[in-house]
Amino acid sequence: MGYKNTCLDCRKAFNRQLNTDKNRVFKCPECGNPTVSLSHLFQPPARDDLKSWAVVKLLVDNGFTYDHVYLKCEMKNGIVTSYAGYAEYPDNLRDAEEFIKKYKEQ
Repeated sequence: MGYKNTCLDCRKAFNRQLNTDKNRVFKCPECGNPTVSLSHLFQPPARDDLKSWAVVKLLVDNGFTYDHVYLKCEMKNGIVTSYAGYAEYPDNLRDAEEFIKKYKEQ
């Protein structure tokens, strides 16, 4: 499955193959700034939906890349040993702040 290289400045996402070279930086074809690699699960908001993009930026800045986040999760030595269900990503800033607090350990 591919990932989406996303430019938070231009508010655009580009489908790309999985990049296994962690040192490689993809640049936005529009502005030339570095993009962030988000999960194929990420559904980019409309380009002019500034509130939704603010939520995306807040989540990305706090380490969330739109991979699965578990509702209940037990970890040992940094490895998930059991989990139950997936949390839904928030769509407003207030909920995003609570989401970050609740799931930051994952």
